[in-house]
Amino acid sequence: MRDNANALQNENIQKNALILQLQEKIRQSEEVIKKAVEEKNEAEEWKGVLATSLTKTTEALKKMTTEKVEENKEMDQLRGELDAEKKKTEAALTLLREERKQRAAEEKKNLENQNAWRTKMKNFNEDKDRNEKELEEALLKFHEKNIEQSVLEEGEKYARRLQLVAEIQKQNEKVESEDTNTSNKPGPQEEEDQKEEPQEDGKKD
Repeated sequence: MRDNANALQNENIQKNALILQLQEKIRQSEEVIKKAVEEKNEAEEWKGVLATSLTKTTEALKKMTTEKVEENKEMDQLRGELDAEKKKTEAALTLLREERKQRAAEEKKNLENQNAWRTKMKNFNEDKDRNEKELEEALLKFHEKNIEQSVLEEGEKYARRLQLVAEIQKQNEKVESEDTNTSNKPGPQEEEDQKEEPQEDGKKD
């Protein structure tokens, strides 16, 4: 009896232990299920969040893609404008280089012309000075010759004047001499008086 009671008691203890184990397993299962449900709900929430995020991300990507396309278009447009500006700049630089080259050639030519003009003016001034000097010397010689000629002419005039004066004096002296001779020669009445004077003297005797 006691053995049966012990066996029954042991069986009950085992059953109770098994029940407790089953209850614990059920509790754990419920917790697992609850946790799974919570995780499922959380997963659903995350799924919704992810879906929303995915939608937003998709829209953002779509927007970014659209913006990227627009940016690419703008970049292409800007690149085209930059290429056009670059070509314009290169053309302007080429034109500027050509203008500078042409200006440098013109300046060089002007400088050569100026140097040639200076040389020509220098030669001209030298020729002018030499010609003026030669002209002055020629004029001086001409004036000296004219002065000599004038002196000779004046000398000849003076000599002719002296000769004329001498001739006039000679003629005057001749006239005076003739006048003197004429005045010393007795006239007709004086000759008769001279002839009569001796007779009168004879009568007085």
